[in-house]
Amino acid sequence: MNQCVFPVRIGFVIKISEDVSVDRFVYSYLLRGDDICVVDTGVVGSEGGLVDALAAWGKAPLDVDLVVNSHEHPDHVGGNAFWQKAAQPRFACHAEAARWIEDLDLQYRERPIHSFHTLAGTESIQVTHKLQDGDKIDLGGGVILQVIHTPGHS
Repeated sequence: MNQCVFPVRIGFVIKISEDVSVDRFVYSYLLRGDDICVVDTGVVGSEGGLVDALAAWGKAPLDVDLVVNSHEHPDHVGGNAFWQKAAQPRFACHAEAARWIEDLDLQYRERPIHSFHTLAGTESIQVTHKLQDGDKIDLGGGVILQVIHTPGHS
């Protein structure tokens, strides 16, 4: 099979104060089997790189079947609302991350970080698949993902 994992680097800026900004980046991934999966959606408004990568395959956002969030941090879930509107995919994450992905305001109240809503946006999505360690996700075409729960970062 051709390459099935496509990393997309997403740059963004965190404004710390009126005079101080910090350049950051995060990786999102497109996975291609018979179904198309986005792993981590980046920050709000950063979907352009993923949309461009899809276009290079002759695909559009509507072709995305599944979004998997590796964890709940705002730089990994900020694009969820875009994908919800553009593709209406299934959304999956580890069961322990679901409550903060499904309720961004709750996440902000329990973990108030600087520029939270600038990164995560304000629109939450509904998780349709709560994953556990060892679960497998079959994208078809011989592409099978396995969940490996690695707590610590989040």
